[in-house]
Amino acid sequence: MESSSLRVLDGGKRLLTGLPLMVVAAFALTPRLFADLFPEDVRKRIHAVATVVPDLTSDVEVLLTGWGCPRMELARMPRLGTILHAAGSVKGYVSPEAFERGIVVSSAAQVNARPVAEYTVAALVLGLKRAFRHARHYAGGRPELGHMPGEASGVSGTVIGIAGFSRIGRMVAAKLRDYDVRVLVSDPYVPEQEIPRSAPSRPIWTRFARSPAPSPSTPPSCQRPVISSTGGDLR
Repeated sequence: MESSSLRVLDGGKRLLTGLPLMVVAAFALTPRLFADLFPEDVRKRIHAVATVVPDLTSDVEVLLTGWGCPRMELARMPRLGTILHAAGSVKGYVSPEAFERGIVVSSAAQVNARPVAEYTVAALVLGLKRAFRHARHYAGGRPELGHMPGEASGVSGTVIGIAGFSRIGRMVAAKLRDYDVRVLVSDPYVPEQEIPRSAPSRPIWTRFARSPAPSPSTPPSCQRPVISSTGGDLR
């Protein structure tokens, strides 16, 4: 069958639809996660519409990537038209050249954000209940699980600051609506009108002064997303 770049195939939508046109594809990710990111049923669908080659040669038109993918040398793949990243951000793998060439780039960032947000909220609840400290004490032979004098414990009534209001930060804020907390948001890249009234914006230094227990959601200039709480040290 004739091979053709996915750039001209409706933005790469035909790769997993079972249409007969074959393309040349290659995988690029850490081998230990290959079976998890591309289980057998998915691989069968890929092989039904693509000729999969073992190396990143000049014939490659579709690149299927995941965690552990090396930074792409696009000059070696002049026919590359689509990158499908089975993980979160592609910033560490894809250079601006990819977009300049009109390469279609897709990622699983939205799907990945959900379990990260769930874990973040769970960690906040556990941390504010001092679960991590109690676990360390118990493991160290000090099973005193009582509270320190004057120490707050629990989620109710705390102020939680979210630095970084992209996918994860927004999901965390949405999940925190079920709790008796006040949420503050800080993100220099998000317009005020995009921040819900239930999570008013505050400068990042004000947020830290009011909620001193960090955990990641920020834009590149702030390193990573941070969640903080007035409940004190979550560790």
